[in-house]
Amino acid sequence: MWSTVTIINETNCILNVALKLATPLYYENKVMPGQSVVRKVGKVLFTLEAKLWNGENTYDEVRDIIAPLTMISSAALSGARGLAAMASGHAAEEMKNRQVFSMGKVLLPEGVSEETQTTIKTWITDAAVREHGYFMGTDRTIRIAGGPAACYDEENDTQFVETVEAFTFVY
Repeated sequence: MWSTVTIINETNCILNVALKLATPLYYENKVMPGQSVVRKVGKVLFTLEAKLWNGENTYDEVRDIIAPLTMISSAALSGARGLAAMASGHAAEEMKNRQVFSMGKVLLPEGVSEETQTTIKTWITDAAVREHGYFMGTDRTIRIAGGPAACYDEENDTQFVETVEAFTFVY
């Protein structure tokens, strides 16, 4: 009846990870590099998703699950009009001495390009990596790999991201 899914963060970045149906059904915020998340899940198709953690973009039960389901239910009751409305490796000390551009608790090096800023913003607000339609019919281990060079400053609870290499899921 259930499958055990293990998701391992093999990146250098702190991530928020989720298994989604219409909304995040199973999720974990602030998954540190090397950390594993284990969930017992139904044998259904999920969307796998990981966001770059910035301290402000965590998955939240009320915002990400209850509110969207309420909107979906309301839209279904109000018909097509309702659906149309819905559519409308550095040391912490070195980091402290550098000029940075910040997005919440994600810090970028000085002089970072607008393109890099846009990529990082997408990783924070939408997803760093996402795959739709993954069937969890058996026990699975999924690794999140790749991603940028980054380091965590525990004292300030920030992560410094230096590059924009892509994240990937490895099965």
